[in-house]
Amino acid sequence: MSLMEVIRSRHSYRGTYKPDPVPRQDLKAIMEAGLAAPSGCNMQTTSPICVV
Repeated sequence: MSLMEVIRSRHSYRGTYKPDPVPRQDLKAIMEAGLAAPSGCNMQTTSPICVV
């Protein structure tokens, strides 16, 4: 599947979520990825917040 096919086929999930908690290690990896993501003109205008 090409990148454009993936982008065009994505959709929002409106079903029920599993009651299982997300492992802390996964949350940490997601937060680190968000912090490493580029920002427009390197303005770094976002502030990620994680509430556990």
